Amino acid sequence: MVRDRLEELRQKSNRNSKVKDLLIEVEKDPFQNVFNIVQEITKGIDKISENVEYCRRHMKQMSETPFRERELSEKLTEIFLQNGNTTHAVNSTLKQLENKVKNGDKLCALGRIEAVQYNTLRTRFRKCLNENNEELQNFKNFRINTYKAQLRAKGIDVDDEDISELLLSKEDVQIFTDNLLVETAEAKRLLSEAEELNEQLLKIENLIQEVRDLFVQMSVLVEEQQELVDIVEYQTQQAVDFVERIPKVLRKAKENKIKAFKV
Repeated sequence: MVRDRLEELRQKSNRNSKVKDLLIEVEKDPFQNVFNIVQEITKGIDKISENVEYCRRHMKQMSETPFRERELSEKLTEIFLQNGNTTHAVNSTLKQLENKVKNGDKLCALGRIEAVQYNTLRTRFRKCLNENNEELQNFKNFRINTYKAQLRAKGIDVDDEDISELLLSKEDVQIFTDNLLVETAEAKRLLSEAEELNEQLLKIENLIQEVRDLFVQMSVLVEEQQELVDIVEYQTQQAVDFVERIPKVLRKAKENKIKAFKV
């Protein structure tokens, strides 16, 4: 009696299919891993750029509507702090991609993809950081002018050097008011606002310093990666030259084939 092996064949087919799927997944994994990293970095850069544009609009509103200055400045400080966190996250992920480029095979397809993506994203990130830093500096200058105006309202005359010293030393605004008797409710309110503004300026100054540090790190990376960039450019040119030679190679092969048949 012939045994019905249909179910057995089905099970074997399913097992082979699973093994095949697994092999395909393993083969795709290195490329997919790079694409996931690239997507994560791109998403972070886009978020920073969106926030910078948002800050530009609100800076304009703050100039045009002084009565909303406090509300808008608090919102802007929050956005810049978010950008600071996103910047650190992007920089960390970018370092992962950098390590892949350094430790991988620079001449294989995956290595070239990693190198090109890394250099492209690093350039975008630097541009994004620069724009963020410009708006942060504009915001800082705007708030410093407000700060000086509030101090002058209490009879305290300070110049840019005094403000810079205050921010560098991270001192409290009280160093300017030690000799004042704050007795009226209005004077107390003005002092309180000045202290809040001082705290905000310290946060801004810290963010600016963090961005500067990142620029220094990335400048070092540019020098370290120049050799890699040269290799990628060389490989690209070699590929272009090879593609241009293909028609000649094919014609030569055809001629040799014809000669072989004649013989």
